[in-house]
Amino acid sequence: MEKKWKLPTVDTEVAKKLARDLGINTLTAMVLLRRGIDNADEARSFIMPSLRSLHDPFLMKDMDKAVARIRKAVDDKEKICIYGDYDVDGTTGSSLLYHFFRMIEANVTCYIPNRLTDGYGLNSIGLQWLKDNKINLVITVDNGASAVAQVANLKAAGIETIITDHHEVPEIRPDAVALLNPKQRDCNYPFPMLAGVGVAFKLAWALAKSFCPGQEHVSKEFQNFLLHSLAFVCIGTIADVVPLVGENRVFVTSGLKIIPETPNPGIRALLDLVKPDAPKIRTTDIGFLLAPRINAGGRMGRSELGLRLLTSDSYHQAYEIAREIDKENKSRQELQSHIFAHVLEKLKAQPDFESRKSIVVAIHDQHAGVIGIVASKLVDAFHKPAFMICVEDGKGRGSCRSVPGFDIHHALSNNAELFNSFGGHSMAAGFDIDPARIDSLSDIMEREVEKQVQGDSLKPTIDLDAEIPLASLTLPLLRELEKLEPFGAGNAEPIFVVRGVQLAGRPRIMGRDQTHLSFYVNSGGVSHKAIAFGMADKFKQIDESKSLDIAFRPTRNVWRGTESAELDVCDIRCE
Repeated sequence: MEKKWKLPTVDTEVAKKLARDLGINTLTAMVLLRRGIDNADEARSFIMPSLRSLHDPFLMKDMDKAVARIRKAVDDKEKICIYGDYDVDGTTGSSLLYHFFRMIEANVTCYIPNRLTDGYGLNSIGLQWLKDNKINLVITVDNGASAVAQVANLKAAGIETIITDHHEVPEIRPDAVALLNPKQRDCNYPFPMLAGVGVAFKLAWALAKSFCPGQEHVSKEFQNFLLHSLAFVCIGTIADVVPLVGENRVFVTSGLKIIPETPNPGIRALLDLVKPDAPKIRTTDIGFLLAPRINAGGRMGRSELGLRLLTSDSYHQAYEIAREIDKENKSRQELQSHIFAHVLEKLKAQPDFESRKSIVVAIHDQHAGVIGIVASKLVDAFHKPAFMICVEDGKGRGSCRSVPGFDIHHALSNNAELFNSFGGHSMAAGFDIDPARIDSLSDIMEREVEKQVQGDSLKPTIDLDAEIPLASLTLPLLRELEKLEPFGAGNAEPIFVVRGVQLAGRPRIMGRDQTHLSFYVNSGGVSHKAIAFGMADKFKQIDESKSLDIAFRPTRNVWRGTESAELDVCDIRCE
């Protein structure tokens, strides 16, 4: 699919001043400006995020109520249940709180719903489990913001609830003891973009402060716990694809340093299995190696595996669980590929598919655990909002993913009568729907996209940071750009464009499946290697071109002790 290249206008004089003030390359300053950072103080905070900049947890609405109720439960030895979501965000947040509650000698247990049989959040099966186990206080993690009926059900049974969540909060809120969610309209917490695990961390921090009244800092024991728990916060924050700015940037930057030295047996075991002896962990390692495996058990109907891994006290036991999780992940990949191929065949059979602005696909009697991933792959392939529904036993369970410019949660809210339940945020959501309403969903979402998205906004866009001469791509620049890490949502890797470069030699098709291209480009006597992943189909076009315009991510490659600058190609235009 042809992509739009979006090159913004940047005030070069402001960029030069910022570069002088910081003693950095003007190109690096331009990248900072593209991220809304236009002064030296803000830039220093961005480049060197500090734990000291984290906000007081008691700034969050209802935090004082949550702490008071939990302290009472701990003192009275009430049965506390941490009720988490089955994804990585919920699992890491639940594990963090479980370890904290054990440290303060609370009577605590955990419950993670089965993704396939229970469903999301405070569902009927989970509610019955809480009653059967005579739980006194439920603390949700990464769910519960819209669980009005469920919280009322628990309250009628004499069970109180504290909700910690980061999803959108409806007008009618659950009647909980406390609702910790920085997205509440009447919450004055300064940073509303925390992941669920970030809210859980804030609760643990607030509880630690309550045990150290009148002190400027919490005790050394609590400090050590909170510092090491940043490994959980880092993993969950990256996995949930929240913007890596503000407090999230602090969490991830600090967590990436802590993870290689973490005392947690589960994280250590998983690292030893998938990335042994790694001196440094990057966001891509979390996103592509750790998070999918922690998630795999839940997707395959074994939601307890991730929790068991992260709450294990034994490295030997944790390593065995990690191996089990790795097997489940391989099964998940195979299943995902099978379902994605099946969905593509269904879409090809739709005569109006190309002209439609949204994708709504129902599959029958298939595995529901991977439909969210398949929806994401559909968005990547076609750049349209995608709604995947698995129909089984007369019920439809859906997962949807969006594109920039289309608020998918808003679209669901506008048509709440279609769904038995739904929840999520602007870019991703889940829902339950009666199969008879799926055709209506398809028509209605088509209209919703037409209302929200104008012109060619559904055309995939590459946001460029700057146009540069090839000679500007130097190792010192690449090392300097690495100071802007961690990259991810809200802080994408820089993308530059070079224009009018010539091919140096013939391109080469490479890779195990022969889908990638490797070639050299030259301009003004400067030559660099370029790798174009998944672009083998462009071989002839590139080989016969007179000149190339290339959008790319600058990368620093190290091979046998030798460093070189390379182009990680995002898109190519040929003359």
